[in-house]
Amino acid sequence: MRYFKRFEYNMWRVHAFEDDPSADAYIPQDAVSITEEEAQHLSQQPPSSELTKALEEGIAALGGRGLSRYPTKDFKEAIGHICVNSAHLEVSLRTTIWHLAGISAEVGMALTGGKLATNELTQILLTLVELRYPHLVEPAKAITKRINTLNDIRGRYVHGIWHPGKDGKVLVGKTFLARTHAKGQAQEVSLDEIYGIAEGYLKVESEMLTTILMPLVPKAQK
Repeated sequence: MRYFKRFEYNMWRVHAFEDDPSADAYIPQDAVSITEEEAQHLSQQPPSSELTKALEEGIAALGGRGLSRYPTKDFKEAIGHICVNSAHLEVSLRTTIWHLAGISAEVGMALTGGKLATNELTQILLTLVELRYPHLVEPAKAITKRINTLNDIRGRYVHGIWHPGKDGKVLVGKTFLARTHAKGQAQEVSLDEIYGIAEGYLKVESEMLTTILMPLVPKAQK
């Protein structure tokens, strides 16, 4: 490990980095190299009033709970909308598959329940459309492609690691270089982009139901 000190919040704070050269880009330019002994000594000092205040404000911004992590509450709420809307889409996706196959909900759950991934469900839906409703193939291809694209982005937002960037920017990525997004770098994300994905789930679900499912549902006799 390499140790540095940086004057922040009216006190010297310790920063530790791996010996791997890939960590060099993350070392602040104004950080001062120190020994492990000095790092241990500085780590034992009490926090300054400025640091205590910043930590309290940070906890409040994260939702007011001591165990909260970044990103801030507004971003977490936006991510929550993605989770809720994607869950509803999966239910509609399974229901549509049952109608395409002409099976009951009980049989459908036996076949499509469990741990089938969303991309597996979209492939089942597209295969059934190709077999039984060829006139719906083109819209089904477009719909399933959009669902898979949304789900790829959902995985990045829900399973990625969030951290603050420069100038108040919000970043998401992976902690291991071999699995990071965008060629090894975390990606900048805005609230509008997150809500755009959440709204995308609503729109594609509505299109799937009106274009594929509803024509298959028997109309009530007058």
